[in-house]
Amino acid sequence: MTTLRDKSVVIFGGTSGIGYGVAEASLKDHASKVIVVSSDAGRVKKTIKRLQDGKFGHGFIEGEAVDAKNPEALKKFIVGVGEVDHIVWTSGDDIKSVLGFQNVALEDAKGTN
Repeated sequence: MTTLRDKSVVIFGGTSGIGYGVAEASLKDHASKVIVVSSDAGRVKKTIKRLQDGKFGHGFIEGEAVDAKNPEALKKFIVGVGEVDHIVWTSGDDIKSVLGFQNVALEDAKGTN
C-alpha cells in the first residue's frame, strides 16, 4: 500500500541524514512531489541529482535554498510553495523559536490544520 501516492512533501533539512531518508522514502512511496529545503544551495542541487539518479520513484523532485533561521525568508518560502500535504522538519534549527511558537503546547500544535 502506498500511503503517499499523489501527496506532496516538503522536507526542511532534507539534504542529509534523516531528512534525506524521508525524501528517499517519500519517493519510494510514490509521493507526487518532494521538495527538499536547506540553507545551502549547493547541497540542494547535489541532493536533487542524487534523488533523481537513485530511481526511487516517479515523483517530481525539487529543492530550495532557504535560511530557516530567517523568519521572513521562511514565511516567503511557505507562502510561495502553496498547498502541501506534509511538512517534515529535520533541520537543526529550532522551529518553535523561528516561527514564534515558544509558548505553544504540543497538544495545541497537533490540532493545527
